[in-house]
Amino acid sequence: MKVTSAAEGKRLGIYLLIPGLALLITAGYIGFRELRFRTVAVPAIGKYTDEGGSPVGGGRTMFTYYITYKSQGGGSYQFIESGVTEQLPEGKPLDILYDPSDPKEARLSTRDGWYLPRNLGPAGFLFTMLGFVLIRRRSVQSSTNAPETTAAK
Repeated sequence: MKVTSAAEGKRLGIYLLIPGLALLITAGYIGFRELRFRTVAVPAIGKYTDEGGSPVGGGRTMFTYYITYKSQGGGSYQFIESGVTEQLPEGKPLDILYDPSDPKEARLSTRDGWYLPRNLGPAGFLFTMLGFVLIRRRSVQSSTNAPETTAAK
């Protein structure tokens, strides 16, 4: 019967807890930034001036677009939107969002800014909870709880 000591369980718990907390902190930070951006962002119309693409496998292509737009203050700005999996229509206006206090911070309005928090958060929660459980548990026996018998001397 193999017995896992409480010290080994705590060590494994720490190995799970640290990445779990890192994932939760990262998801929270990105989520907070996205929420802040969505609350202050204003819409504008832009167009792409140049594009590039590279195959990523499975017949898919990732596109990179250079998009220009005019802010409400009249200034002209350009930003790069990369990682787009569908090709944007050429010549059609694009709906974008930008931060009026920092007009260089802009993105397509269809861009999903919640992708990373939505995926990192649950993974971080799972790792953190497993880490806490392993840190708090006592020694666990890996087979049945039947006591071992020793041979008579």
